[in-house]
Amino acid sequence: MITLRGQPVPSVDCAKGLGFYMDKNLTFDEQISAMISKASCRLNYLRLLTKQGTCVMDLIQIYLALTRPVLEYGHVILVGCSKEQELAIERVQRRALRIISLGGRRSVPDLPPLKVRREEAAVQLFERMLREDHPLHDMVPPTRTGATGLTLRNSRTISLPKARTKRLSKSFLHSAIRLYNKKVTQ
Repeated sequence: MITLRGQPVPSVDCAKGLGFYMDKNLTFDEQISAMISKASCRLNYLRLLTKQGTCVMDLIQIYLALTRPVLEYGHVILVGCSKEQELAIERVQRRALRIISLGGRRSVPDLPPLKVRREEAAVQLFERMLREDHPLHDMVPPTRTGATGLTLRNSRTISLPKARTKRLSKSFLHSAIRLYNKKVTQ
């Protein structure tokens, strides 16, 4: 039992902090379902504006301003989410584009998948973490050269820490290191 100033702190299955849901198993199920629910409600604005005859580019801007931020809130943390969760998030964007295109009767510009944007943001954050003045720099493992002391062909890549659990291997740090190494070696 955890106490704070002599009072017991209640145990909960899911807690919300800074607008992000964390459940007791550290899965993203609650967060993603909340995101999808909130974004789906905002699609009603697109439906109404489409019926009023708003042009495609204005509808795209409205989607980018009202709905996509909901789907991308804290998306760097979600970089290791499951395939089902990924598809559920992408379905909302596809629904929005279907609404804007009137079911395919109007042409709509292609938007990048949310997964691609999530992965790019994760790599950008990780690259910032590589700088020594970044507050999270201590979490970054050494480069291959720093770990071995040898000059190797893959000296710019980062050593991936061992992960004994699937949860850790899907965490932000592991996912970001894999994406960064893939970018560096291309």
